[in-house]
Amino acid sequence: MGDKTISSIGIFVNPYKNVDKYVRQIIGYAQQTGWSWAVNHADVAASAGCKNCYVPEEEMSGTVDMGITLGGDGTLLRAARFLGARGKPILGINLGGLGFLTEAMPHHLEDALERLAHSDYWIEERLSLICEIENEPERFFALNDVVATGEAISRLVTIEVHINNQYLTNYVADGLIVATPTGSTAHSLSAGGPILSPDTEAILLTPICPHTLTNRPIVVNKGSVVQIAIVSQDGEGLITIDGQCKLRIKKGTRVTIRAGEENFKLVSFRSHSYFEILHTKLYWGGHR
Repeated sequence: MGDKTISSIGIFVNPYKNVDKYVRQIIGYAQQTGWSWAVNHADVAASAGCKNCYVPEEEMSGTVDMGITLGGDGTLLRAARFLGARGKPILGINLGGLGFLTEAMPHHLEDALERLAHSDYWIEERLSLICEIENEPERFFALNDVVATGEAISRLVTIEVHINNQYLTNYVADGLIVATPTGSTAHSLSAGGPILSPDTEAILLTPICPHTLTNRPIVVNKGSVVQIAIVSQDGEGLITIDGQCKLRIKKGTRVTIRAGEENFKLVSFRSHSYFEILHTKLYWGGHR
């Protein structure tokens, strides 16, 4: 991203958080700076006194230069679905809990807006995934992961995996996570997968509670094409993308996952390193 000048912003909110005052703060700053703005939630837009600034999420990418999220990582992942695939950078303001992806806290919002206005920020490029499902016309963008599971939570599922058209294995497990390095600290980490630093150019496959203990996580090159299919005797499964979008698939349906053509762009002020984030967010002990 050469020119970092901003003329329009899209505000994505978690409406279940107390976001109104922060939305008003962003809008007030945008008015002073000459930015145009849009809000992804009609009720929040109305509460902020700009009912006409509501724009549906699916139309946001054609309206704004950058997204600002007010919520946690889930809110940022939601914005990534609509902006990330179009190459629009996103700044996360953390109103949630862990906040691995969010860059600033609410009490730093004014300073964050000042830095955006003066182009005093960096863009971190993160590997993304594109998921294509057989007989499904839409291509799905993922920043964290694509997860395959059985339709029934309590049942094991058999998932056949090919890498670059070469057979890898049949995982008999609760599911399979195909994750980016960014997603390695999300669901994959809970399933025993390794942590990959976000600048790693690789794709991670992590089985969820595999029946065979030798089925371990595997890391493949970012140029790899991962193809999976649920081949269990009794049926259907679920594909979940970034925890946001769920699709039912039939037995044998091919799901193809590869690195996105364009990296996701995350706004950073470089106020802390990735390893400081790990130390803080994961409550790792030890002395400096």
